[in-house]
Amino acid sequence: MQIVSSTFIAFAVLAFILARGPYRGLLFFFAVTPMGAMAAINLPALGGTSITVIDVTVAGLFGLVLLGRDAPTSSLLRPFLPGTPGGYLLLFLVYAAVASAFLPRIFAGDSLVFGIGRGANDDGIALTPLGPGNGNLSQMYRLILGLMIFSVTAALIRRRPDPAHVLKLMVVATTVNVALGLFDILSYAAGLEALMDTFRTANYSMAIGHHMAGMKRMVGGFPEASAFGYYSIGVMGFWISYWFSTRSGGRLVPLMLLISIFVVLRSTSSSTYVATLAFCGIFAFFNMTGSLGQLITRRGATLLVTFLGLVPLVIYGLYLSYEMLPGFQSFVDRSLLDKMATDSGQERMSWNTQAIQNMIDTNYLGTGLGSMRASSWLFACLASTGIIGTLLLLAFLAKFFLMRTRGSDPDRDERAHLARAFKYGCVAQLLSAMLSQPTPNLDSFFFAMAGLAFGLSSVGRQTVATSEAAGTPPFMLQRGMRHAMVAPAGAQRDVSGQ
Repeated sequence: MQIVSSTFIAFAVLAFILARGPYRGLLFFFAVTPMGAMAAINLPALGGTSITVIDVTVAGLFGLVLLGRDAPTSSLLRPFLPGTPGGYLLLFLVYAAVASAFLPRIFAGDSLVFGIGRGANDDGIALTPLGPGNGNLSQMYRLILGLMIFSVTAALIRRRPDPAHVLKLMVVATTVNVALGLFDILSYAAGLEALMDTFRTANYSMAIGHHMAGMKRMVGGFPEASAFGYYSIGVMGFWISYWFSTRSGGRLVPLMLLISIFVVLRSTSSSTYVATLAFCGIFAFFNMTGSLGQLITRRGATLLVTFLGLVPLVIYGLYLSYEMLPGFQSFVDRSLLDKMATDSGQERMSWNTQAIQNMIDTNYLGTGLGSMRASSWLFACLASTGIIGTLLLLAFLAKFFLMRTRGSDPDRDERAHLARAFKYGCVAQLLSAMLSQPTPNLDSFFFAMAGLAFGLSSVGRQTVATSEAAGTPPFMLQRGMRHAMVAPAGAQRDVSGQ
């Protein structure tokens, strides 16, 4: 076990969670979700596997809920009941566990794979024969953590569906992510990039000093720009949907939206840019057609129509900038138009091509988690878990996105707005994952948002009444988030008593 400079920070965060209880502890978890490159400890004996600060907080929250007096095991199992989105996710975990344990051995040497590396590799990622390795264990561990945070967030929010607290989670995550992104580029510009070393202690290959069109790529608390963009686009997707759907929040919501858009644009990640364009198109289409329910406000409808009317002007402005500004032209060529012609683009396409071959070589069963890497979530699913695992994951996503908010209680609309916004955050990350995710795991932040959406959607009238009886005044459930944010201290009490 290797102790690093961030070890004490990680366990200090864990101590705060243990002291504050699981419900308030969610704030600490969301605060560390943008710190994807910060390790709690490294394990050289397990191939350099890193236990990150995110992993430690997930384990702490799960343990508190599991052992809490008013948190029976059923509260953690409820999201995985048959017929729920989590039911398909649990089946995927079971299949992935069996596949990862046996398939790399059954098909050992029958296919060549691009492995998942950790440290820097000057020679690039090379083809190696399929076989069991440390990656099978580490990727299963990551997937289990994802399901743990899905069940924890769903259980806690279902027991106390406080919209103010849920919104605060995303405010914290957004603020920390933007702060780390700005600190990254400012410290680099000042020649003080060593100040970020504490946030980069995980045993990953760090692409932190790369430039694009003369600009330093923003990576924040992540090991590379694409990972930073993947997180940021999820945050942006949430705030776009929430801003369009609700009148709550005052000036806070548009501020969060603006700064999340800024870091997405500043990430200089090609996959993030393409996913952002796709997300905007999908969001505009479903809101204009009303296919996701009648939750759009008059302000949202006006803004959508205005947005669509300005599209031709924006396109023309981008065209003129591309033709007349050499710097802008170089940036667009490097990040989008010439991406597939670069060595990196061609290498990533070869990963996907080989992933399809891996699926065929294993009789469509897959190589197991952690045995190979691709440059697309869908290709990684097909190669790692075959047709069966991919169908289970797609069933989870379909059931999750079609899930409706229950109940007709006073705060139903606000809960519905939040649940819908979390779904759009997941949509945004999924679109980005389709272009860059190397494994089937969509990461902890995706599952955290999915868990919050599930918890908010599955709340019934009785649960909300319990929340009110525990000290949440009715005006918090009926009025805007501006009032909710200044609720009395009694309203913040954890009904679990933890």
